[in-house]
Amino acid sequence: TIRIARESWQWYLTLGFTVFSTLLFFAMTFWQEGRIEQCRISDIKYHYILMHNGINPVGLDSIESWFHDPDKVRIIESEVRDYEERVQETARALDQKHRLEEKINELNSQTQNSKK
Repeated sequence: TIRIARESWQWYLTLGFTVFSTLLFFAMTFWQEGRIEQCRISDIKYHYILMHNGINPVGLDSIESWFHDPDKVRIIESEVRDYEERVQETARALDQKHRLEEKINELNSQTQNSKK
């Protein structure tokens, strides 16, 4: 086995590198958490603007001020989620309607062909 004496500079270098790496890891983790939150809030802002078919510069300033209040962010986020769910539900209903119309047209053409 290889042992490093405590008096050796290598031991202090290893200990310093370990402490530095640990601190860097935690600093990067906290920084990344903040970046993820910023991205989430930006995504909510984007969908909120789309929900209202765009806004003017004054409205953008208002939205920016709203997002400083965490309670307001939660309310806006729930509004955006509800809107997105309604849009998806409408899209599914329209898709189902178009498929039913295609089936009806197909059945009508089959009945007309069988009558001839």
